[in-house]
Amino acid sequence: MFEKPAIAFEGRTDEIVRNVQELCRLDPHMFISRTVAAEICMELKTNDAAYNALKRLDKEGLLRFELFSVVVSLIRTFAHTRSIANNANYGVLRQLYMDFPTNDPTVRLVLLLQVFLSESSTPGNTFPTVEALSCRHYVQSCRGKIESIGLHPIKRADLLEVLASRFAPERLNGVLEYGRSILGLSRNEIEGVLQELAFRCLEIGCKGKLLKKLVELYPFLADAIRERVLKKYKIDLDDLPPWQNEVACSMFEAPLCQDFMVPKMSYFEDSRSTPVTRENGPVIQAQSAAGVEERQATGHVEALATKPAAEDGDDLGHIGQDTLSTMIRKDELAPTRGRRRFYDAYASYHDTQGKLTYPADNLAVGRWVRMHFGARSPVTAIFMMHAILNGNSTVMQPFLQYTETHDPANRIPLTLKHFKLLARLGRALAPALFDDIEAGIEFYFGEEDYLTLEELNGNSPRSSSRKRHARIRIKMVTEYTVKTESSPTPPTTQLGSSSAVTTVNLPAVTKGKKRPRRSATSSTKSYIVPDSDDEMIADDADVVMHEVHAIAKRRKVESNLQQWIKHLSVLLKEEQKKCKEIKKLAHAACASGTKVRVPKTEFHRSLSSALVRLRKADREKRQQLYGADFPLEDYSSGEEDEYHERTTRPLKRRKNEQPS
Repeated sequence: MFEKPAIAFEGRTDEIVRNVQELCRLDPHMFISRTVAAEICMELKTNDAAYNALKRLDKEGLLRFELFSVVVSLIRTFAHTRSIANNANYGVLRQLYMDFPTNDPTVRLVLLLQVFLSESSTPGNTFPTVEALSCRHYVQSCRGKIESIGLHPIKRADLLEVLASRFAPERLNGVLEYGRSILGLSRNEIEGVLQELAFRCLEIGCKGKLLKKLVELYPFLADAIRERVLKKYKIDLDDLPPWQNEVACSMFEAPLCQDFMVPKMSYFEDSRSTPVTRENGPVIQAQSAAGVEERQATGHVEALATKPAAEDGDDLGHIGQDTLSTMIRKDELAPTRGRRRFYDAYASYHDTQGKLTYPADNLAVGRWVRMHFGARSPVTAIFMMHAILNGNSTVMQPFLQYTETHDPANRIPLTLKHFKLLARLGRALAPALFDDIEAGIEFYFGEEDYLTLEELNGNSPRSSSRKRHARIRIKMVTEYTVKTESSPTPPTTQLGSSSAVTTVNLPAVTKGKKRPRRSATSSTKSYIVPDSDDEMIADDADVVMHEVHAIAKRRKVESNLQQWIKHLSVLLKEEQKKCKEIKKLAHAACASGTKVRVPKTEFHRSLSSALVRLRKADREKRQQLYGADFPLEDYSSGEEDEYHERTTRPLKRRKNEQPS
């Protein structure tokens, strides 16, 4: 009905309106959905008859929704997709905004992004003269578009929002020049905008390239970023919701290192909770008596009265960025029974790339932080903590390749605090964490074990005036010297001014008497036959005893893997205790005899399976060190040690079995 005809003709708009009125009269359940209305708006340049008919139906009240709300929701979707940088959408969005003006801040941001990104001559790294001419042309062109649309006056906050968009390019010269020449911003104000921009980019996961360029051009931003992260983004156990509140724990999300490649469905849906207003306030359309009589004559008043009111916006369809012609072709290719019965955010058509919610050429902020500040830095430690809480640790630390050698200096340290935070939230553990533990990463209780107090408080020297060196852990080894007795040399003295040296004769040191041997030692008899094989056997026995003592000494040293197993086992016992408490409360709340099943948390299940893997790896390593005959269990006498001797319980006698 609304499709674009092969040959345009006059009266197409009136024909569409009559057909809609007739269908609504014949079947009260038929109506125009918000999905079709958005598709018609997207091709207003090529199918103006359908767009004019849609506006006429909205004025006559034949739609179950306001066309103004559909247009606002449609423009909002461009703020979160790559299609905002497509120059072909500028004319469509400009016409929609001029037909339905609004004060919505998201709509204003979308149009400003279209203005600043639609210019093909964006200033870049060229010669100074050419760049200056390009900047002036860019500023004047953007100023003309802004005035023609009606978005002026532009403020400092508008420029900051444009630069902070995830789809804004890294070339900032044109936008900054607009602020200098049009808004009259000084150098200090420009630096203030850039500092706020750097702080905003910390929470936008795909703005790593922009942060890299900002720090290269303005080195003072590196120290500002360090102070900002250390003061604002530290997370402790007290900052997390209690483990009893399952809803709050599941909804908790750390602000840094979020997975920006996972799209949110709210980007493509209309937010009914956010009110939208027209630029001149709410418009109340006065209906003439003739119009009411005409609608009563055609029976539309009764038809609209019998239609069920849509309580939820989803009943009227979702809003996307596809055109009507594209969706008609898609419906023709799809099965008949499956047409428009599902919502496909990323359909299999040519415009798939435009619906992605992250830029094409991006760099994760967490990865840039690791490259700039190093693996053992307080800023990197905080980003790593946020990444682990968000289940996005591979952004900070790539997967460990088993074919490569494990270099602990190039890996971000893991701490027991990471696992305690995940235990509080009840979230699953990433397999990449246990890859590092199995490879022998060092055990730490917290960041305080490998960072100094000055670094944690942000009192370390400035990064611009120092060179970064790898932290080397030096173990102080006490050197023991063997005392030997020797005859002291006589001292020489120089008398007066003469050069003659006189030697002072000292009494000779008498050697002490030799201590007699013990009688037991002297009475010990040796049965070794001289020049026989018995001497070789005795030497081999000494070597074996030396190796046994060396193995015993090595067994006293606890490896990093064993330390991880020991402390993670304690965490597992705490999780088991929590599960028992919950089950006990559930039993008390239910009637007697009722079977209650309490599900384990994701952290509990993942840690249980991971400990089995770590114990197996530890057992294999000990067998490689001490041989296949070495016992599989390392029993120890300490109460807090990991391994304990377990005695097998005797089999229970069956009840029906009688004693003989």
